[in-house]
Amino acid sequence: KIVIRFLNEEAIGVDMTLGLLESTDKSACLVVTLVRVDVAVSLLEGTNEILLGGVTVLSVLVELLLLQDVVRNLGAKSITCVIPYFGYARQDRIFKPGEPESAKVLCKSIGLNCDRVITIDLHKEDILRYFNCDTKDLKAAESIAAYFADKGIDVVMSPDIGAAGRAKDVGTRLGVEYDHLEKTRLSGTEVVIKPAKANVNGKSVLIVDDMIATGGTIIAATEQLKAAGAKSVCVACTHGVFVNNAIERLTTSVIDAVLSCNTLENPVSHISVADIIANELKG
Repeated sequence: KIVIRFLNEEAIGVDMTLGLLESTDKSACLVVTLVRVDVAVSLLEGTNEILLGGVTVLSVLVELLLLQDVVRNLGAKSITCVIPYFGYARQDRIFKPGEPESAKVLCKSIGLNCDRVITIDLHKEDILRYFNCDTKDLKAAESIAAYFADKGIDVVMSPDIGAAGRAKDVGTRLGVEYDHLEKTRLSGTEVVIKPAKANVNGKSVLIVDDMIATGGTIIAATEQLKAAGAKSVCVACTHGVFVNNAIERLTTSVIDAVLSCNTLENPVSHISVADIIANELKG
């Protein structure tokens, strides 16, 4: 038996993941049960416990650590932590003296009492080595490509060469051209952003990234893509952090559509990653 326990109301894809696991591949004999904190011991003995929720604030982290202890003491056979959004992953090194390596500290803490950790599009996969258990970083490219499969996309772009692999993954799945954007500084105040190779004139462009916070670069890139003749520009990211009214600024800009995956719930998180989580859990 597999038991899924949700850490908070913002745990992504809750109902969708449950529905998929219960209705797909009956031959796998996969039984999913939603349990509460005060669940009877008999429900957990010998089960494979799955803890699902994003680590975004310290209160959720503490809840996760306590819940790990609870289910282990109640006899869970194994514990898998699904962390769609690992909020401290970007602090993967010391940038200034006196700062902590937050990613390392949290990975080590979470890995102390679980058997497997599943994440989605970590900022840097290198931090997985700090977990003292099996790990898997899933890629949301599959979910993003599925969402845009019938949207008439001609070119998939990444904001920079560092994310070119993501554009290639989505573009290959869609069967369309892919490229990355390049910044060229002309002066202290003027910067040109354009595709490295692709011609976007008259084409529908999709910009993909792992995370959007302020959205300033994405808006500037879209303006220049439109100036280069792009017919439309849509933007999709895995983690929609969206700080400082970013959603309002993005949706009122020249961008034709802004979407994110539901690793973080927000008004534009319409791309579900439930399928890739469910498939990984079914193994």
